[in-house]
Amino acid sequence: MSTNFRRFACLGTALCALALSIGPAAQAASGPRWRILSQSVPTNFPPASSGARYLLTVENVGSTAEGGIVIEDLLPPNFTATAVKGKDLGSPVSLSNELICNFTPTVSCVDPEPAPTGDFFTVIVTVNVSPAAGATETNLARVSGGGASASVEDATMVSPTPAPFGLQSNTFHFDAVNEDRSESNIAGSHPFELTTELAFNTAAPNANDNISSEHGPKDIDVTLPPGLIGNPQAVPRCQAGSAAIQGYLRSCPLASQVGVADVLVGGPGVPLTTAGGPFAQEAPIYNLVPSTNSVTAEFGFEVETYPVLLTATVNADGTVSTDLHNASQTVPILNTSISFWGVPADPAHDLRRFGTNGSVPPNPSSESPSPFLDNPTACGAPLSTLLQVDQWLEPGIFHSYRSTSVGAITGCNALSFTPSLSIAPDSNQADQPAGYAVDLEIPQHEGPTQLSTPALRDATVTLPKGVTVSASQGDGLAACTQAQVGLGSTTPANCPPAAKIATVKVETPVLAKPLDGQVYLGTPACAPCSASDAQSGRLIHLYLEIQGPGIDLKLPGSGALDPQSGQITATFLENPQLPFSRLQLNFKSGPRAALANPSVCGTYRTTSALTPWSAPETSVANPTSTFPISAGANGAPCASSEAAQPNQPSFEAGTTIPIAGSYSPFVLKLGREDGSQRLASIDTTLPKGLVGKLAGIPYCSEAAIAAARTSAGEAQLASPSCPPASEVGTVDVAAGPGSAPFHVSGHAYLSGPYKGAPLSLAIITPAVAGPFDLGTVVVRAALYVNPLTTQIHAVSDPIPAILAGIPLDVRSIALNMNRPDFTLNPTSCNPMAVLGSATSTLGSVAPLSDRFQVGACNALGFKPSLALNLKGGTRRHTFPALKATLTYPKKGAYANIAKAQVTLPHSEFLEQGHIGTVCTRVQFAAKACPKASIYGKARAISPLLDKPVSGPVYLRSSSNKLPDLVAELNGQIDVVLDGKIDTGKGGGIRNTFQAVPDAPISKFVLELKGGMKGLLVNSENICSKNAKTTAIADFTAQNGKVHNTTPTVTNSCGKKKRSSKRVSTSYRLAFPLAF
Repeated sequence: MSTNFRRFACLGTALCALALSIGPAAQAASGPRWRILSQSVPTNFPPASSGARYLLTVENVGSTAEGGIVIEDLLPPNFTATAVKGKDLGSPVSLSNELICNFTPTVSCVDPEPAPTGDFFTVIVTVNVSPAAGATETNLARVSGGGASASVEDATMVSPTPAPFGLQSNTFHFDAVNEDRSESNIAGSHPFELTTELAFNTAAPNANDNISSEHGPKDIDVTLPPGLIGNPQAVPRCQAGSAAIQGYLRSCPLASQVGVADVLVGGPGVPLTTAGGPFAQEAPIYNLVPSTNSVTAEFGFEVETYPVLLTATVNADGTVSTDLHNASQTVPILNTSISFWGVPADPAHDLRRFGTNGSVPPNPSSESPSPFLDNPTACGAPLSTLLQVDQWLEPGIFHSYRSTSVGAITGCNALSFTPSLSIAPDSNQADQPAGYAVDLEIPQHEGPTQLSTPALRDATVTLPKGVTVSASQGDGLAACTQAQVGLGSTTPANCPPAAKIATVKVETPVLAKPLDGQVYLGTPACAPCSASDAQSGRLIHLYLEIQGPGIDLKLPGSGALDPQSGQITATFLENPQLPFSRLQLNFKSGPRAALANPSVCGTYRTTSALTPWSAPETSVANPTSTFPISAGANGAPCASSEAAQPNQPSFEAGTTIPIAGSYSPFVLKLGREDGSQRLASIDTTLPKGLVGKLAGIPYCSEAAIAAARTSAGEAQLASPSCPPASEVGTVDVAAGPGSAPFHVSGHAYLSGPYKGAPLSLAIITPAVAGPFDLGTVVVRAALYVNPLTTQIHAVSDPIPAILAGIPLDVRSIALNMNRPDFTLNPTSCNPMAVLGSATSTLGSVAPLSDRFQVGACNALGFKPSLALNLKGGTRRHTFPALKATLTYPKKGAYANIAKAQVTLPHSEFLEQGHIGTVCTRVQFAAKACPKASIYGKARAISPLLDKPVSGPVYLRSSSNKLPDLVAELNGQIDVVLDGKIDTGKGGGIRNTFQAVPDAPISKFVLELKGGMKGLLVNSENICSKNAKTTAIADFTAQNGKVHNTTPTVTNSCGKKKRSSKRVSTSYRLAFPLAF
């Protein structure tokens, strides 16, 4: 029998677990307190049968009942008693004896002797079931004695079908009571006693008249109501010694007792024919040192010499579970009652406190009273306890039962919630990444007469404006998915190490040692993430994991980012109803720290809203914290405002192969130091002659650029919107404070007209940093081309300062125009400079300049060829047309023309009478020259362009004596050649292009009209033998070389005479065609 009893008690430990979480001791009340249970055997009475039984279990859980007791059973009308037996099973201080029983006219059993604390009684009533019995009949059992009474109703099923495995209907009870047995439902209070009762379904007695539970339970799992907490640190722990602890519990000190277990078993050795039938015993429950780190707490008691262990763990939702696994299959479990004490050292428990080696009560505790149980601190709905049990015949198929016998918690307005908060960086340097330490303390009220501190439900912490997410952490940063973190499970998170951004330490009064943990960055709920995503917390997901014995909690949180300032508001909602006195978070420090300090000096304040579970009855707390930023970055002076920060960016620009007239990548790098004003935009003017080859490069279309703006960064990386053929370079952007900013790369594409410029660059950078996809950043740079010099002036759009609430804190921009045979060096070796300006986010403009000079100019040849031809009238006073054709050799490396001067022979004068309409400079600048001011046309072919540029030749007003001869060449870019007209030394008309762009051409043709619109007039018959037909052409190269030639002016002499018509003339001049 002792073996069976041990196994039964082992099953009863699951009920012990139920008692692990409720509240404070009431004032002691004298007199007996009765507990009574009615159990039908079998659970379902067969219709029209005989031999069914009611098993009544009675226990005195108060002080001694003087004058004896009376146990009565008021049977249903359709049940008739045929026998009754009763037995006083004894107590720790009394022996057992049979009761005086009768079943007519009323079933009753009497014990005239006093009933001490812990006295246990059983009564077995044998009945006949009438054929008239209904499907459900109600049995009423009651006990009275010592001035106290109790009763219980049992709804008995009448059915030929045996009851299935499980608990008998309405026998699972979970009660938190004061000493006077009234309900303990005051928030944060400590109940006198927490009791769990249950009875298993039973089968009909066997041939030996033994009763047992129907089949056998395998696992019993109990989930306590949220906030119902036991504190194993409140009383001493007993060191059980080892897993084989049989007999060890007898040596546990009485101060480690936390409750009492009452168990009732049947089965072999205790047949119903025995007076009183089943065997019962009361045993002390001890607080044990856990035998494994996998449990939070462990409790044990002995039945005879056999130990029963109960383990407690914390569920994923923060509730406490107590579990019994792999129970014996042979134990006839009938019913059990487990009681835990709210304040174990309370003298009111002395009557049931056992001494060392099982000495009988009463025994006072030597410990100061300290609460072992706390009631929940959330007021509202009644508390519900869940019990789940499976059987050996069907393992894993659990039967669930709920008890709501603990009513709604009240009195939350009496609770005190006074948290304090400290948040500070590990560095006081402005504009630097820093590790932030968060220290949240919540004083716990642990006195036996004090109400416990309410648990923290919601935490919202707003960091000071200026403390932001550091872009520098992006390199190597990872994120943890919900599946990896294992939300909703107690399995340790399987997050990548690179997702860990902080460590956690939690101090709680219910554990001897602090809990450790970590904060993981979670996978964003958006891709790409917008400003609204960041503001709603969809970008920054946080998972706080807390680990300890039998504990693995994962708390989801979020970080909302202000889209304009980047200010961070961290929120953790619906946190578990578990007490803690201190929570410390230490965020990663160093160059890859998660957070960045404000950029200017000052005192910064963190605000918070901490909501307890007892709200709204208990007020929300709003503790604040301040910290100073008192030093500049890297030892620099500390500015008190952004406007006081310096704006002195570094600037480097030039070609990597500075050889005149050769192709070479062009690189430009703009940088700024920590503690300086942020970059907003840049404009750059390239040196004269530093041009780009546009031929063969398609534009990235406006539609493609628009698609890039709305695309996810990862999608852009996988499939760029612009065609590869449009790419002319790459860009590297360094973002974030400190010594190791995050680098992200992008591509520069050639695109078409933009903001009045003929060309533009579309610099497209996927904004992907670790797990963050902030979309695709597109910055356009308008490329303005000076028509007189073809010098390029690039003006960028504003560079984003913040994306989705994360300040970019751009530290450097490195543009590498590395397309093969794209960027062409000048053919002048004069010292020059790349000029520009950088504008900060505050509008401050900083000038930029970097010396630029190429070499090896002398290696360039210079041999342009000029052909002149007059067409039309040849006699004196006629007006021929002129055509000038300039060509360059097809092979070899040559310098470009810097100056061109051509003097026609004396035979050609300027016909001033034909100078009619002249375009004014204002009209020319407005591209509004009158048609009458057009006197010819020009066309240029350059290897840099797919198509020639061409346009009219005007006479334009000038400060000289004669109007200027100006060729306006239009095409992919516009070029203006400004010629000065005067008379040469020989008296011939002369035109000088004083400043020709440094850009290669293969052919240039200028044609002036003849006839009545002709500007030239023959001063003699140019067909005469003595006519002067030699012109003078003087060319100066960009590298300083000179080429002088005297080309013969060909004419129409010897050709068939034609009528005088308007004929144009070609004149070949060099000009630069540039990117």
